[in-house]
Amino acid sequence: MTSLEFIGFSEEDRLFRNQVRRFVLDERLLEEANAAEYGHRELDPRIILEAKELGFFGLLVPERYGGSGGTTTQYCILAEEISRHCFALSNIIAVHMGLASAPIIRHGSERLRQKYLPRLAHGSLTAAFAITEANAGSNIGATESRATLEHMISSETTDDAQFAEDMADKNVTARKEGDYWVLNGRKRFITNAKNADVITTMAYTGDRSKGPSGNMTMFVIETAWPGFAIGEDTGHKMGLNAVQNSDVIFEGLRIPDENMIGREGEGFRIQQETMEYGRIFLAACVTGMASEAFERALQYSKSRRINSPTEPAVLADYQINQVRLAEMADHIYSMKIRTYNTAKIIDSGELPNGLCSLTKRGNSEMARTVIDEAMRLHGGYGFLKDYVIERLYRESWIPLIYEGTNDVCKLIVARHILKRSLS
Repeated sequence: MTSLEFIGFSEEDRLFRNQVRRFVLDERLLEEANAAEYGHRELDPRIILEAKELGFFGLLVPERYGGSGGTTTQYCILAEEISRHCFALSNIIAVHMGLASAPIIRHGSERLRQKYLPRLAHGSLTAAFAITEANAGSNIGATESRATLEHMISSETTDDAQFAEDMADKNVTARKEGDYWVLNGRKRFITNAKNADVITTMAYTGDRSKGPSGNMTMFVIETAWPGFAIGEDTGHKMGLNAVQNSDVIFEGLRIPDENMIGREGEGFRIQQETMEYGRIFLAACVTGMASEAFERALQYSKSRRINSPTEPAVLADYQINQVRLAEMADHIYSMKIRTYNTAKIIDSGELPNGLCSLTKRGNSEMARTVIDEAMRLHGGYGFLKDYVIERLYRESWIPLIYEGTNDVCKLIVARHILKRSLS
């Protein structure tokens, strides 16, 4: 059969894919993913360190800041290949690079880029993206976190002097006289929070009653600063238990003005842009998960023998299963074409204009269908934890919910269609 692969890869893309595949096999990523999930523990830090050393955590960071200067296509290749075996690691990388680091790359001042990007690319800093709150998920406008601008009038003021001293210890420029922001709030379901050194976050800085546009601002903070604390752990989840999520708490956290990303009031726009670009990674993740499920279902259906009174047979001999396999292949092919076509459009310099939302929504729905059919083909064996299908089945639900629920993604796509920016 002709390959279901996208044929538009460059030689550099193919070499990068081979590098990722070697990493997956050398690190026995599938075995580690299962052990961590069923053991309710985080992934082995050694594997994360190896991924950092290979440049995966700095793939999208420009070379002048110490990154790989990779393309969106390569970003998707990374997501697809790793997610076939370990969706948990893909989540950690996506949050660090595609969500937390991306706003600094696109909108940070040169000073902010020089300050953080080299260490983020190298992996000596781990990043988290803290946007979600208890009552603010898809509706970011419901955010309750608040940052207010205050002045350090004099270094003789005890609190201000102590703050300047604390900041100096953390290698942060603290002006004795100048502006800083005081952040208060609580974020929820934050991936990487417990291991994070820096966190990209957002809060109201303007009139909350007028909504998020023009009234929210994005910042990058350091978890070692006074006023930061880790809150309640999310606890045992349906899947992705190898990824830790928890609340983060800001109580009078003072942020130097230079740590603002973009300009005051631009946070909501930057967050929307970041999420749109970020969804292509998730679309690639579910493509990898579905591809793995399909390959396993195909092999199982060809080897699983059925005792028949008349003649021996395997699952694949039955037309109903042949139809299942054909439909699964149809979905896999569609997912790969959509993912990499969208990635190539972004690499050409065009704005996605809702294409990432469309691709994420469509791919995550198709992946659910493929993995569900793979479970059916495995019968009772697919229900056992000894089979990878069981883990993939549970993990395939969360992409329908996070980084913008699929219903929200539909609304985003419709908005662009009505603007004729997607047609």
